[in-house]
Amino acid sequence: MIAHLKHNEIDKAAWDARLMRCAQPFWYAQSWVLSRASPGWEALIDDEADAMMPLCRNRKWGIDYLYQPLGLQQLGVFAAMPSPESHAAFIAAAINHFRYIDIWLHEGMERTQAIGATLETWPNQILIADAPIDSMREHYAKGHRRNLKQGDPSMRSGTMDAAGFIALFRRTTGARYGASAVKDLDRFEAVITEGLVRKQCRIDALYHEGEAIAAACFAERQGRSTLLKSANTNEGQSAKPCSF
Repeated sequence: MIAHLKHNEIDKAAWDARLMRCAQPFWYAQSWVLSRASPGWEALIDDEADAMMPLCRNRKWGIDYLYQPLGLQQLGVFAAMPSPESHAAFIAAAINHFRYIDIWLHEGMERTQAIGATLETWPNQILIADAPIDSMREHYAKGHRRNLKQGDPSMRSGTMDAAGFIALFRRTTGARYGASAVKDLDRFEAVITEGLVRKQCRIDALYHEGEAIAAACFAERQGRSTLLKSANTNEGQSAKPCSF
């Protein structure tokens, strides 16, 4: 039976333990990530099926709705033994509780067919990088290898803290795409700040004459590295860093 739990009713330790039993234990669904990205999140849980679904909720104009927190690319139903039928049952339960739902489901739910819901498929790139780096470089296009050799020696690669990344993001991507690009950016900063402390996030940056011109934030867990957000200046878009 699927139960709807308020935030204070969720056992966070049990939640994280269940996530590790799931077929898709994605970084996004950890309790600490959800709590920083969407404070007060709720959940649908079926103990018998060993399945659960985070509910990132909000309320506007008297309407309760589900939304996708900034930077959390894949949520949905997480189960030890997933099935399209179980996925559909959770979606139906969510529809019973919320008048409006606009969320992104994870890649394991592509076969879900839920009554009362319109599902669209969005492309997501997954690269298998399980070979030695020299072996993977053999598959680079000749033009790409040539560009790497012609890199600008004045460029320097390094790291960056969360505050620096958010500042770069605000004045580049945020400026280009407007208010929607920076909505809830403070919450996303809280996520990556905690992720860096937990050593589950990293930020790679490119510098020119001491100034950051590009950076990318990654989440890393269970052997999977996920690009969360990137930011770059106009100079960073055209830069040719040296390979390393």
